[in-house]
Amino acid sequence: MGLPYSYKSKFYFNTAKTFDSEFILTLLLSVLSNDNNFKDLKAQNNTLFFKSRKSLLNFFYNVELDINVKKNKIIIDYKINLLEVIIISIFLFVFIPFFSKLSLNGFFIFSVIIILIFYLANVIFMSHQLYQYINKSLIVNKIIDDIKISTEQQNWINNPDKCPACGCDINKDTLYCPDCGLKISQNPYTRPLNLSDKQNQKINYHFKEKK
Repeated sequence: MGLPYSYKSKFYFNTAKTFDSEFILTLLLSVLSNDNNFKDLKAQNNTLFFKSRKSLLNFFYNVELDINVKKNKIIIDYKINLLEVIIISIFLFVFIPFFSKLSLNGFFIFSVIIILIFYLANVIFMSHQLYQYINKSLIVNKIIDDIKISTEQQNWINNPDKCPACGCDINKDTLYCPDCGLKISQNPYTRPLNLSDKQNQKINYHFKEKK
């Protein structure tokens, strides 16, 4: 039996209000369009198609999101295409012998184990990253409330001078959080950096190492 070419599952999000499926799809389309980790976005009926590179080796793969809303629950059926993972797995299988001194049987067993670990790790990582991104997008846009977040984190989300993800200080010109790297240009309180009104000001740049 070969490895499955795709992984399918569901995400569930509870809301305090009832939203239209088309509204949620339009919202996610707008959010994903502002992130370089996603490309080739296309919406058809209640389904969103795009390519994501939130993977262990930062490669692009196809994703489908089928969005349905039932009363106060958002149900997202998602499908992750794993063809790219399989191709890389085959690549690993071909090149492992060049770095291995094992016998033929040992090499075969070792290769199968490594490929299975790589395959399953990517499936788990892709699914988790997709959930986290959608969940954060819905929270930031106040579609859902996260009962797991603290009062301090809720204050970050409502404070235009704080990163909604980590609480780092930001301002109206911030495009990316200097601490966690979250893209926040879609935040209604921020805008692209405009230097036309700062010609007579000295601007200091600094880089903070990401922890």
